[in-house]
Amino acid sequence: MTPATGGQPWPIENQYGQPDAGRYLESQAVHENNFTVRAGIAALALLGIAAGLYFGRALFLPLVISLMLATVFWPMVQHLHQRWKLPRVLAGTLVLTAFVTLVLGFALWALTAIQQLVQELPQTYDQQVRVYQILRKNMQAISPEFADHILPPKVEDSVFFKHFDQFVKTQTDNLPIYLWTTGENVVLVLFLVLFLSVEGDMLIRRFGEIFGPLTGPHARAAIEALQQMAFAVRSYIVWRTLINVGMAIFLGVFFTQLGLKQGWTWAVLAGILTFVPYLGPILAGIPPVVEAFIAQGFGSASLVVVVYLVVLIVEGYVIFPLVIGRNVQLNATTVLLACMFWWVVWGEVGLFLAVPLMAGLRAICLHVPGWEAWGNLMGMEMRTPGWIRRLAAHWFPSWHALHGLPQTVTSGNDPEPFEKSPDAATSQKQEHGGTSIGQRHKLVDTA
Repeated sequence: MTPATGGQPWPIENQYGQPDAGRYLESQAVHENNFTVRAGIAALALLGIAAGLYFGRALFLPLVISLMLATVFWPMVQHLHQRWKLPRVLAGTLVLTAFVTLVLGFALWALTAIQQLVQELPQTYDQQVRVYQILRKNMQAISPEFADHILPPKVEDSVFFKHFDQFVKTQTDNLPIYLWTTGENVVLVLFLVLFLSVEGDMLIRRFGEIFGPLTGPHARAAIEALQQMAFAVRSYIVWRTLINVGMAIFLGVFFTQLGLKQGWTWAVLAGILTFVPYLGPILAGIPPVVEAFIAQGFGSASLVVVVYLVVLIVEGYVIFPLVIGRNVQLNATTVLLACMFWWVVWGEVGLFLAVPLMAGLRAICLHVPGWEAWGNLMGMEMRTPGWIRRLAAHWFPSWHALHGLPQTVTSGNDPEPFEKSPDAATSQKQEHGGTSIGQRHKLVDTA
């Protein structure tokens, strides 16, 4: 017999072996109530975690930044310790010193660029009025009505002009507070990175022991998930940094050749803000467009917009998916929700950390039994054009295996290559007792 509302047999029978509709409906109601309870508990847990992260940001924010930097520096510390036989303390100190030197050099250049930018800004009232009139004149050449609406003939009637001086004065007054707070956090982060670099092996083993003996399957699975998370975070940060540096160099050369006085400043700003998805590139593109529009007119501003958009498209749809790897990529919905969440709990800094945090979380989900569906939900399909993937595979034969991407194989009857999905490759490996192509070598010895 089947229920009146469906084609599935009754799952519950009475003592006489007959379908029991009452017990069946009761079990369905209990199941629905349990699901509602679980959903409510999950929602409360999420709100509790968000509240804890928000009120504990003074503790968690330096800790998360330190963990990310230690993850990036870990291979270099391991290389110096294992290959050059340096003590971990010395190896970590050398790597950290090189990083601090690089950051200080960049900070000095940034201070010089900011000082030059401030000097070139209109200081007196007459200079500000002159810049305002030039901007209004160039805007009228495009649309007189629109120019009169946002840039009135009288400077005193402009909302932007009224608040510009106040904004600059407020930020200048708060600058010492920003610098002092940043200095304190930087010192704390550097010490944490040094300790994590020195004690990384021990901490990883102790983490595995929480789930049982190190030789047991649970401890090894926990350490493997931790290592995959570290690999995902490190891959994103390293490749994102290298891509942004290359993009900044290209834009700096282009802006300089176009005649922008602050070309390299805007290029470096674009390289920094591109760490923030979606909003960062938009904000970074405004200053060079404004300078080109004021100094050279609509034609140069249009050229800046076109070239900047082409660079972003090539970077976002060709270069980044090509090098970052399938296990690190996140779909656009996940990235947007992550940016919203981490911006709410950690402010502007959370926008920079949102993507590497979600990449690490997705790596954990993909390697924890029962959580794979959540990891797949956050992932995305390959969007790199096929001809680019084939070209990369031809130049770098190990490219697919290194990044967990579809392998190009040739069937016995068809000479044309075809792509085998990672899931199929993983299933085939598991049937033969091997590991998947996306699996990485272990970073520590758990024996």
